[in-house]
Order: sequence, then C-alpha cells, then structure tokens
Amino acid sequence: MEFIAGLLDYSKPEIPEIEDLSNMKIIKQGRAHIKTIAFTGKEVVGNINLKTRGIEPLMQRSQIGFQPDALILKGYQHVRNMKRDDIDKFSVLSGWGYDMIKLFAEKL
Repeated sequence: MEFIAGLLDYSKPEIPEIEDLSNMKIIKQGRAHIKTIAFTGKEVVGNINLKTRGIEPLMQRSQIGFQPDALILKGYQHVRNMKRDDIDKFSVLSGWGYDMIKLFAEKL
C-alpha cells in the first residue's frame, strides 16, 4: 500500500500546528509505502485537508524517458499527456525506499 509523500519546509523541533503548515510548499514528493511512517520512527498525529490549507501536490512526470503514453501528474491525478520538452520541466514521480524522506530532510 503506497501513498504520495511530500516533504514540507518545516524545521522546528516541535510537532507543527495546522496553522504552521498552511500555504507551505512541497519541496520533494514521491511514492512511499505505508511502512515508511513506522520505519522513520514517527507516527501520524493528525490530518489536514491539503487543498483548504493551500498545499498543492507537485506536478511530475510518470517516467524517466519520453513515451507516447507518459503522463504529467499532480499527485496521482492525470493532468495531461507528457510532451517531449516536459523532461526538463518536471521531476519523475518515483518510488521511495522507507528512509528516503528522512534522508532528503536531513540533507536540507
């Protein structure tokens, strides 16, 4: 079971309040297995409606190279078919290992 994981630009030591997350931009985004939550040593402490809080999934392409059936996605939502020049405009919606989001956060 996977979900779209997004890394937000939040670096305070305390758990964020809903207001702290409003209108934040996603820095990195990928497909992650549900076990990622337990593997990183954290737990789900709540949920928010991303759309009403001004948080939008990144637009990404469905694959590395160009193929006629490749897609531009916003999260899991199909936005349009990919064009050749989209390779330079969008990152790939890739699958992440359990520890990837933690490694991205530590790097930033």
